[in-house]
Amino acid sequence: MRKNNHHIPKSLLVINNFIIVIACIAFIIGFIFFVNYLIEVDGKYSASSFSPIFEKSTFIVPTNLECQISDGTYKTIYDTEFSYYPNFKFEIDKDSIYFENEKNGLKIERLPSMGFLVHHHEMNMDSLTEFQKKIIDDFKYSYYQIEECKGDTLKFRLGPNLHITSATGIFVKIN
Repeated sequence: MRKNNHHIPKSLLVINNFIIVIACIAFIIGFIFFVNYLIEVDGKYSASSFSPIFEKSTFIVPTNLECQISDGTYKTIYDTEFSYYPNFKFEIDKDSIYFENEKNGLKIERLPSMGFLVHHHEMNMDSLTEFQKKIIDDFKYSYYQIEECKGDTLKFRLGPNLHITSATGIFVKIN
């Protein structure tokens, strides 16, 4: 019986190792150039000439603290792309929000980033699946970000959190 001895010449092994080392060095050099490119792009877009572009973006948190929503009665008017949402009135009194035609208020939490949370009522989730519980848990409050204010008019963005936009519009203070 003959044994199958596969013998690879040492010269081929040396060449193979040499190719692997060169490929690793090329990868490291390429990675260094990529990081330098990212640093250059970051510096380019953080320059003052590009600042107005980013200031108007919705992911920038405004710094004007006068745009906090105050106690009072407001009318909600949605932007045209969200016109299928019904306009409504609500009243904010300290830490509660009361929607028109509702007796019980919901808890409101004002945030330092010119936004506020409306906490929805707790639901009985005993008969729900884990998936349904997760969906309800994700939407247990509504997040309103005040993006701009002019007098008694506040421009807002609505979503379940900071990263999702469900609607945009304005709040107009009635009294």
